[in-house]
Amino acid sequence: MNKPKFFAFALFLICISSFSNSFAQTDNNQSEPSYEVVLQVLIASNNSTTKTNIPANLSETVNKFKKNFPYSDYRMISSNLQRIENKGTINYRSLLNELSPAAGQDIFSNWSLGSLKKETSASGGNRVSFQRFSFDARIPVTYISFNESKSSVPITNYEQIGIILQGFNVPENIPTLIGTLAMPKNDEIIFFILTVKPTE
Repeated sequence: MNKPKFFAFALFLICISSFSNSFAQTDNNQSEPSYEVVLQVLIASNNSTTKTNIPANLSETVNKFKKNFPYSDYRMISSNLQRIENKGTINYRSLLNELSPAAGQDIFSNWSLGSLKKETSASGGNRVSFQRFSFDARIPVTYISFNESKSSVPITNYEQIGIILQGFNVPENIPTLIGTLAMPKNDEIIFFILTVKPTE
């Protein structure tokens, strides 16, 4: 084989190899697993006027932490489902008026989950980790003030509440309590329950 033909043949092999690597990388990117991420927000209180409303899939989870949080009423106020792939991130903004103390007072909230990553636990089970979870909302708090004529005047200020978690993991397919948040009222607390399910 003369040199021109040899170099042409070598160049052809290099091109074939480059195309193969390119296709392989594309296949690897497309083969990243996807997950359904469900965040369910519960509120517990000792308000006898509320009615306990817990979905069947959360009954076992709630029963586990009732020993540490002995409130009389538990109810779900929000359920959100998002789908992301491995290493994905969720940012969600919406109204959460179930937390409003009075009609007509909108509650704006947002939550985010950062950098989902598939892992294997020490026992060999499947789990997923996140670098960060955050939730915050602006809650109206009403104070009583007095004007110059000494008449009482209600003043409503929006106070920000929220939590931030840095680095945590949850098992696949199991609803898991990842955090709590105290409300302005002494007898109310919010629970955040996360369920992560792999999809086909």
